[in-house]
Amino acid sequence: MINAASDRLDFFVVRSGSNINTLSPTAQLGAAATTGLVDFDPERYDIVLTRAGTDDVVFGPQTVDLAGSGIYTIIATDTGNLTSVDALLLDDFAN
Repeated sequence: MINAASDRLDFFVVRSGSNINTLSPTAQLGAAATTGLVDFDPERYDIVLTRAGTDDVVFGPQTVDLAGSGIYTIIATDTGNLTSVDALLLDDFAN
């Protein structure tokens, strides 16, 4: 996960249909920050991005299927709209 957006964001990669308000973020990233590798079981997940420390959703949910041994990259980017960000899904998401 990479935060190329200008705001601090919480990244949620959660089992599809989960309520993010009851979960901790998968990653909390400041601007220009990245995570290392994060392992996920093969399953269907929702990707949701919020402003850090809030339930203010700025992207998603976007449902994705993650396969075993896949490499997936999520890059948050600014949209020019102050109320949202975009997410580029790269690597095995592209297949």
